[in-house]
Amino acid sequence: MIDRRAVMTLAFTVLVVPAVRAQRFQDLPSPDSSRAPFLTRARPDSIRMQVRGLIVMQLLENLQQVRGAAIDGDLAAVKWGPADELSSALPGCRTVGAAISALASRLGNVTHLKLFFANVTYADSTTDIQVIVDGAPATVFEVRMIHDRETMSLKELTGLLSGICGVVRQ
Repeated sequence: MIDRRAVMTLAFTVLVVPAVRAQRFQDLPSPDSSRAPFLTRARPDSIRMQVRGLIVMQLLENLQQVRGAAIDGDLAAVKWGPADELSSALPGCRTVGAAISALASRLGNVTHLKLFFANVTYADSTTDIQVIVDGAPATVFEVRMIHDRETMSLKELTGLLSGICGVVRQ
């Protein structure tokens, strides 16, 4: 017959010890320390990728929530592509913020647009995005972002303003 203490010891070893080991000290700074967080200890390419992802998601959120002023503030220093320059001369399409507001009012003054990013591709300092605007009919257009490698700010944007203005004019 198997000893009860042996079974308990085996169960303790199998169930409790791995859980305790998983909770051991992970070399993380305490919340009140001034030690740099993990992101700044990552490789520079990894940091750039994370920052670009944050920029893309912030733009998506602002577009979906029809935050025209926030979009225009984020894109104030951006150089636009040729098609976007032409679109900015159209009424209601002077800026991306104005165009997204015009699109929201055209769809019945909605406060949340069914706008999605698909096939987001990061390569060196560029980000390629497929934008899908759900409506009748759904519209798909391509956007290219070029980021400054030093400041990680958005430097050039092609296709966003012309794509949104195209949806507004449908």
